[in-house]
Amino acid sequence: MSSDVVDDGDLRARADAALLVGLQHALGAELIDTDDPTAGVRFPVRGLAVTPAGTLHAGALNAVIELAGYLAVAPTLGPGEHAVTHAISTQFVRAAPRDVWVLVYGELVKRGRGVAFVTATAVLSDSPSTVIATSQVTKSVIVAPIGNGAG
Repeated sequence: MSSDVVDDGDLRARADAALLVGLQHALGAELIDTDDPTAGVRFPVRGLAVTPAGTLHAGALNAVIELAGYLAVAPTLGPGEHAVTHAISTQFVRAAPRDVWVLVYGELVKRGRGVAFVTATAVLSDSPSTVIATSQVTKSVIVAPIGNGAG
C-alpha cells in the first residue's frame, strides 16, 4: 500500500469522476454526503433501475454497490493508484419497489498492497433498518490508467 494517501481534493475528484461513469450517471447515483464521499451513495429506483415487475433490478444495484466499494477504498489510494472490482458477491434480501431511494454504504475491511476488501450494505432510504442487500466486494489496486476513470 502506498504511504501517500489521497488528500480531500483528490478524493473529491475521484468521487466526481466515478459519479460521471455513464452507468452511474444514468442510474442517478449521487453522494449521500457531498462533503464526505466515503459516506455512501444513493440512487432512485426508476428508469433503468426498474424491472418489469416494478422492483429494483439486481444489476443496477450491483453497479451502485461497486461504486460505494470504490469510494470506500479511494481514501487509501496513492498517486497513480486505482481500484477495480475483480470479485463481487451480493445477497439480495428483499425487493425494493419503484420510486424509492436506496442508500448504499461501503466499509473498507482491509487494504493490502494490491487488494482491498469491502463490505457493502444497501437499505431503503425511508426505512434505513430495512436491508435489501449485502455484498462483499474485492478490489484490485492497479496502476491508474491515463484519464483515471473510476469504478
